[in-house]
Amino acid sequence: MTMTLRLLTLALLTGSTFVLTECRKKADPSVPQLTKKEEMLTTPVWIYDNSRVVQTTAAGVATSSPFVFDPCSSDDRTQFHADRKFTIDEGPLVCTQRQSVTGTWALASNETELVMTNAQSHVDRYRIANLTTSTLSYVFSQETYQDGSRVEVIANFSAK
Repeated sequence: MTMTLRLLTLALLTGSTFVLTECRKKADPSVPQLTKKEEMLTTPVWIYDNSRVVQTTAAGVATSSPFVFDPCSSDDRTQFHADRKFTIDEGPLVCTQRQSVTGTWALASNETELVMTNAQSHVDRYRIANLTTSTLSYVFSQETYQDGSRVEVIANFSAK
């Protein structure tokens, strides 16, 4: 009887081990799957570094110079969340009154464009110039002239 009880116990333990290890939790449908670029965008908090004006002639010769940006926005923190929402919080330097901007974000045009829609449904589209785990740069203003020359203003952020 003891041997039969031991074999039964062993069989139950073995069977329950197989059952427990085969039960995998399905992916939560409310949490979207992120691409590699989306993961790079959502992992850090982004801090504004600087902006540059890049002027390119019709012949392709480019020159770059600093773009003066409002200093009170220089310490703002931007966070892109995995649920495709974003938050921009002012840092210690407050412009006029402390405020936070929220909305949704998406990558578009084969992940070369960042689309941000704020809570008031205003949509901004930015061409991504560079995205790594530590750097985000996007073009927030661009003008092409009749002679073929182009002017772009590029904002640069660092991961913190």
